[in-house]
Order: sequence, then structure tokens, then C-alpha cells
Amino acid sequence: MSKDGSVMIPWPDEERRYRLDIGQLMELQDKCNAGPVEICEACSNKTWRVQWIRETIRLGLIGGGLDSTRALALVARYVKSGSLLACAEVAQAILLAALVGDTVDVVGKDQAGEVTENPDASPSRLSSEPVPLSDTPPAKSGNAHSGNFTPQ
Repeated sequence: MSKDGSVMIPWPDEERRYRLDIGQLMELQDKCNAGPVEICEACSNKTWRVQWIRETIRLGLIGGGLDSTRALALVARYVKSGSLLACAEVAQAILLAALVGDTVDVVGKDQAGEVTENPDASPSRLSSEPVPLSDTPPAKSGNAHSGNFTPQ
């Protein structure tokens, strides 16, 4: 998977790039009357509809750079009885790439995978951690202007 939500998958006859951008996700939603997360979950728990698989793969091919005529021909040829479970796995991989992106590219990690410090972030404590007590009494301010204070 990559940062742009694309994924390389060796389906059906060679490795190809698949990608669903926002426009394709919206078209998928309209054509299937189901959202991308719903379709992805259906691929996982095997409650999908054939149209969901066909449209996800077709739009993923187009988003990956294949022309629409070639994408439709591949789907018509390879998304058929006898291969639907395998096609559902392909559709799920395409959707996961669009929804999650690169799972290795985690925010806050540098190229080596080490957590980097954010200089703008302030350190914070969990509410369950005790606050360390100081050994010195609190300093008194000499410029307090409350109603009970009378300067001397």
C-alpha cells in the first residue's frame, strides 16, 4: 500500500495498481447503494453482493490508471462464478488501501521507524499519574490586586 491509497495486486493475469480516490469512492457508493466501509466489512464477513465486488475492482482498476474499457473487459472476463471469493479478497484489499492507506507510514515516525519528537507538542500527563510535589513552599506574588489585599 502507498500513501496515495493505491495497492499493487497480482490480479487477474498480472500485477496491477489499484486505487480508489474520493470520486471513485462516491461513484462506488452510488452504484452499490452502500458505503465503502460497509462493502469492505461485507468482503470480510462474506455478506457481499456480486455488484459490490465487480464495481470495486472496476473502479480500482480505473483509479490505478487503466482505461475504463479495458477495466470493464477485465471485470467481465474474470469476476465470475467460480472465482468470486478470490475476487472479494481483491476488492477488500483495494478498499482497505483506500480507507487506511499505508499502514507502515505511521504519523510521528521517521524513515527509520523511530518515534520523532514534535517540538510544538507540550508534554502532558495522564490524569491517573500523580503530580510530583515540590519541596519548596509556593512563592507569594507581590503584585496581587484582589479586593482583600492592601499594599504596604
